[in-house]
Amino acid sequence: MSTYVPNQLLGRLVGYQMYSVTFIFDYIQLHFQSESTSDTPFLNCDALPTVEFRGTAYRPTDFGYADALRGMIPEVVVVTEEATGVGLRLRFPSGTITVHEGAEEVVEMAMLSGFDDRQWMVETRRGLVRRLGRVMTVGKFREMMLIRKRHLVEFRFNV
Repeated sequence: MSTYVPNQLLGRLVGYQMYSVTFIFDYIQLHFQSESTSDTPFLNCDALPTVEFRGTAYRPTDFGYADALRGMIPEVVVVTEEATGVGLRLRFPSGTITVHEGAEEVVEMAMLSGFDDRQWMVETRRGLVRRLGRVMTVGKFREMMLIRKRHLVEFRFNV
């Protein structure tokens, strides 16, 4: 485990092309690629992001939301930002995708993974806990997902 530096891992997405947006039940997965590396990082967004596309803002319940996300394929990330009060922000030539900490319905906002060096991070609601890791065994990943699922269920029922 190493010391967490805000935007250090997220910033590695600058120059990567977003090539896929996957809508999965109650979260979204953004996939990235680069010609200069074999890394294929992805960002799981448990807190559905807001999207600004060509000057129009979209929330997950807005008509055109999915089209706005798909409209950023195959654009390249030009700037990233990660900060308390901002959340995670990816800027593209035609707009911005923001996973904001105001999302009350989830414990974890997003998870970034898929780099060849196996670095990953989990961004939590209100920046309470941030983790940066390197190597994770399959068993450890399953354990983390079970814990995560249990916390999400407990959080949803204890509100």
